[in-house]
Amino acid sequence: MSPEDQDQVRARQKSRALVTGLLLGFLAIRRENRDRHLSDMRLAQHAREVALLRGLTQGMQTVRDRAGGHRVIAEQLADVFADCSGLLFLYDPQRDRFVPVADWGPLIVAADRAEMLPADCLAARRAQAVTGRRDRVHDACGHVDDQAYCYRCLPILIDGQITAILHLRLAGTAEPDATFAALGSLPESAAALLGLALSALDLRE
Repeated sequence: MSPEDQDQVRARQKSRALVTGLLLGFLAIRRENRDRHLSDMRLAQHAREVALLRGLTQGMQTVRDRAGGHRVIAEQLADVFADCSGLLFLYDPQRDRFVPVADWGPLIVAADRAEMLPADCLAARRAQAVTGRRDRVHDACGHVDDQAYCYRCLPILIDGQITAILHLRLAGTAEPDATFAALGSLPESAAALLGLALSALDLRE
């Protein structure tokens, strides 16, 4: 191999090494940005969870009755889920229907504040969170109307029994799971905290 050929080989090797280094650096930057974004999302979600816990804890210390507790819950849910609309349903003492006790947001209308039968809510029937859209006729909760929004219903358990349903709504026609993805596990955390708050109200009476 002539000296000129050797110089060309070395030049190609250096070029490949440079391109490889640039590519690895680009991938590292993308990974760092993605991890930072995910970290920021987790921090934001954690901050909202802490805000809800603090608000419920402080609010429950001042209420004198169940109605006051429901007002505190409505205020805290409206703050933490400011980008959502929603309702909180409680099982009535006879456990044959759910009664709305708190609501917030522009997607909630008067008709939504009616009592709900357990059979009308998939989350109550399945004892697990359900995400859907009303136009999915065969897999939609019967208590939501025909508007184009996505919703999530979450059962709230106390001592292993469903005691309430947290119903959240977001405007949009995208896939429901994608629509709620920005909230992460905040709805589930909120449902768990609400179970504790409702238990505290029961102990007051």
